Amino acid sequence: MNLYPQKRHFFFILLCILSFSGYAQKTNIDEKLGAENAKVVEQSMGLYDAPKTLTYVDAMGQRLVKNLGDQPFKYKFHLVDMNEPNAFALPGGYIYVSRGLLVLANTEDELADVISHEIIHVNKRHSVNRKKRNILPNILKVPGNIVGSVINNDLGNIINTPFEMTIAGYGRKQEKEADELGIKLAAKTGYQPQQLAIILSNISKSLEHQTGEEEKKSYLSDHPFTPKRVEYINEESEGIQITKQAHLAKNKADFLAKLEGIHFGENPNQGIFVESKFIHPDRNFVIDFPKNWLTSNTPQTVGAVDEKQQGMIILQAEPSTDSPKVYLEKFEQALKEKYKMKLDPKAKKTLDINGSKGYMITMAMEDKGQVVYLNLIWFQVGNQLMRLSGMDYGSFKEAIVNCAESVKSLSTTDKALVKNKVLRVVKAKEGETIEALGKRKNNYWDPKFTSIANGLKEDSVLKEGDLIKIIVEEPYFK
Repeated sequence: MNLYPQKRHFFFILLCILSFSGYAQKTNIDEKLGAENAKVVEQSMGLYDAPKTLTYVDAMGQRLVKNLGDQPFKYKFHLVDMNEPNAFALPGGYIYVSRGLLVLANTEDELADVISHEIIHVNKRHSVNRKKRNILPNILKVPGNIVGSVINNDLGNIINTPFEMTIAGYGRKQEKEADELGIKLAAKTGYQPQQLAIILSNISKSLEHQTGEEEKKSYLSDHPFTPKRVEYINEESEGIQITKQAHLAKNKADFLAKLEGIHFGENPNQGIFVESKFIHPDRNFVIDFPKNWLTSNTPQTVGAVDEKQQGMIILQAEPSTDSPKVYLEKFEQALKEKYKMKLDPKAKKTLDINGSKGYMITMAMEDKGQVVYLNLIWFQVGNQLMRLSGMDYGSFKEAIVNCAESVKSLSTTDKALVKNKVLRVVKAKEGETIEALGKRKNNYWDPKFTSIANGLKEDSVLKEGDLIKIIVEEPYFK
């Protein structure tokens, strides 16, 4: 389930599931698709490292699964390192909750209702009938197939990485079924079914606040319009009997404690962007991408594409311990042996990158009558061999070289820019407003978003000891 439809100009690797027909197929199809795409999720989005929270989410999920009866799948619950509030499922029992959704949850019931919805998608095998949506700029499709196969045949290493990705949506009937059966499953496990409507509403409000765009009803959209969906869930919840069963969290304080420390915004562990500057604190380097290009960062790659999609730059680590020079020599040899290609000496160039030699080659190939230039630059960052791949139609070679030569070790100024934005739970004072509490506790969120994230009205007057979620900026380097 995409809890909220949102186009994202990020090059998360394609997650769309291949279309298969009918329920007559064996469940090993689901397991195969799930296992394959689970690897893609881990590589492109990254799993979020929060053991305490994951243990809690998994325990909640397994309780819900028990009430499904006999299952052909073994359900596996994961936290995904995604700031967008979302949850989604892959065939075969792979269920993911984003850290962005966790920071918006205010009760165990809300979280359980979302997870229950995803369990139904798996149980009813909705994913195998999803329509594949492939959004790939043409410039990204050609050269990567050569580069990825020349050295190690690792298709996960190719540079034709999409800059746009939309997780394929379910049909409205499938979403409605997941809502209907999901809230029944939640109620059977002791959770308030109507709280799915609450968190869906808060997700919608949070995205409207962040984007400045109001959610609009569209008859062309596969995804149910949130207000109508909320209305339906509330109506369906009225007649559902709730099983008496204790929650895993003893109270609200216990629930919020399980979310304490969750990151909001970019996770510095994967590096951060400060405008067009990318800083990776753990690998100790900074790189400047061209200004005004669309940038993105995944666990495997970081890069940028110009707004007209006429040029692209991607930086990634090479799975090799070779020096840049030795790796280039092997690459040339592989080109010669596999593709009978010999590089023109003029196509090679040596660069000065962070005080060491970098090695660049340029290849030209034709794509639909146009010449596409592929520039590959290998250099060292510490003990790690890196590859910067630049593709363009001839206008951005200088920008690609400048980007590579901008790589430097972190300065004191760079380190000061890296901050953790983490969730903290604080106590309010009697009669305090959300705005006043935020000022007192240096809340990163503005009052509007704080009210949404806590399920409150912006003009709420707080009571002594009320527990409020805020985001606090803390230095990464201490």
